Amino acid sequence: MHVYQRVRGVFAKNCLFKLQLFMKLDNRVRDLDNKPEQLDNKPVNFDNKSGELDNRTAELDNKTEELDNKAENPDNKHSSKSKTPFSPHPTRRKGGLFV
Repeated sequence: MHVYQRVRGVFAKNCLFKLQLFMKLDNRVRDLDNKPEQLDNKPVNFDNKSGELDNRTAELDNKTEELDNKAENPDNKHSSKSKTPFSPHPTRRKGGLFV
């Protein structure tokens, strides 16, 4: 019976807390409905950053084209290396013993 009362008490406190939180939020919404001038109705000006964004977009486009060209033309410094797969522990054998 003692455990049941404890659980019931915790559940009641949790419900009471949620109800108080809901009431606070409800009061805030009602306040904003009554006073709409408190809302931030400032117009957003996007013209200031549009040039910066265009420049950044152009830079990213150029980098993308460079990467595409490198991917299409694999004539780079590392092409002369052997095509063996990379091993994270080149000094270890398959059984885990050192060479």
